Amino acid sequence: MDKGRLFAASCVSLVTTSMVFAIRGDVAPAMSAAFRLTNEQMGLIFSPAFWAFTVAIFISGALVDALGMRALHVLPAIGYLAGIALILAAPHPASPVASIFDHTGTTMLYGGFFVMGLSQGLVEGVINPLIATIYADEKTRKLNMLHAWWPGGLVIGGLLAALLTAAFDASWQIKLGTIALPAIVYLFMAWSLAYPKTER
Repeated sequence: MDKGRLFAASCVSLVTTSMVFAIRGDVAPAMSAAFRLTNEQMGLIFSPAFWAFTVAIFISGALVDALGMRALHVLPAIGYLAGIALILAAPHPASPVASIFDHTGTTMLYGGFFVMGLSQGLVEGVINPLIATIYADEKTRKLNMLHAWWPGGLVIGGLLAALLTAAFDASWQIKLGTIALPAIVYLFMAWSLAYPKTER
C-alpha cells in the first residue's frame, strides 16, 4: 500500500471539494442571468450543495464499511463529473420561471448541485478515516496537513476564476468545467491504488 500516493489523492480530492465552493460563488451572477433566475431561486438551486453535503457526511461512515474506502473515494470523483455535466447540459429557459422545477434546465441545475453536494460530503467522509488508518501513529499531524488543502483549494479556485476572467473573459461554463480537471486526476489516482480494508 502506497501511503504517500493515498495521501496525495486525498489532498487532490479535498482541493477539488473546496474549489467547488470558490468557483460556484464566482459563476453565480452569470449563471443566474443565463437561466433568468432571481436571487431567491439561485439560492434554492445552490441549497442542495450544502444540505446534501451534510447528509453525505452522516451516511459516509456506514458506506465506508459497506463499500470500502476505495469505492467511496472513487464515487465522488464520478459525482463531480456527473454534476458538472448536468449543469453544463441544462437548457436555458426562454423566459423567467415561476418555480425552479417548472423547466428542465433549472431542474437539471438543482440536480447537478445536489450530486456535487453529495460528492463533497463523501470526500470528507472517506479521507478522514483513510488518513487516520494509514497514519495511525501520527494521525493528528497528517490530518492537519491534509486539511491545510481546504483553504488551499479555495485560493486555487478563486485565483483560477479571476485569472480566467481577466485574461480570457471566460464564460461561466469554462470556469465551472475547470473543476473536472482535479476530479479526473484524483479519480485515476484512486482507481489505481490499493486501500486499507474496512471491518466489513
